[in-house]
Amino acid sequence: TVRNRQGSWLAMRFVIGDFDPRANDRMVCSLADEASAYADLLFTRAAELNDRACVEKSFLWYVRALRLFPFAQFVGKTDDDSFHHLGNLRGALQMMTARVINAASGSTLLYAGWPQYSSYLPEFNRGCGWSTNTRGALFSARPNGTSNCARCTNHPFCYVRGISTEAPLNSPIVGPFPFATGALQLMSGPLARRVFTSNWTVQYIQEQRRFRRTR
Repeated sequence: TVRNRQGSWLAMRFVIGDFDPRANDRMVCSLADEASAYADLLFTRAAELNDRACVEKSFLWYVRALRLFPFAQFVGKTDDDSFHHLGNLRGALQMMTARVINAASGSTLLYAGWPQYSSYLPEFNRGCGWSTNTRGALFSARPNGTSNCARCTNHPFCYVRGISTEAPLNSPIVGPFPFATGALQLMSGPLARRVFTSNWTVQYIQEQRRFRRTR
């Protein structure tokens, strides 16, 4: 919990996924010490160290956070290797909250963070053409370009004997779309509740859990 002269305004939790406690006694002891000293750990049933862990774990965090902090103005996540200036972040959120009000509901529907851009290949259910700016994203989304939106490069299905074929994909490209990268993702409380209490989200988390069990 971060405090200033007005009291606490930010609660932080380290989200821990599912692991076998018999595998690492030292880790179990370290987690127990941390939880006892700071009460800053949140344990989930999400998988650790697999290619779906970031989806399942992140979504479960938002679901649990809404229950733990039902009156929070914002809910967010960051990566464990990121560092943020919390004073500046608070000021930015206060400024945006004053400007972005949904006229219909009277609530603040705000999605914020460190923006990046990506397109999508619906035929293969894969993202492509990642970029840190709109110009690069638009350039990468060209169907006759050389990015992995147009050519079979760096997708799991593109490798033959360990080498990407770079063959033309000739597949529809949707996007690009902006998204907040893992280093900083923020949602206003009302928006988070709309997204993470929906039936679609509940079903999506269940599907990701089933998928990783078959890996």
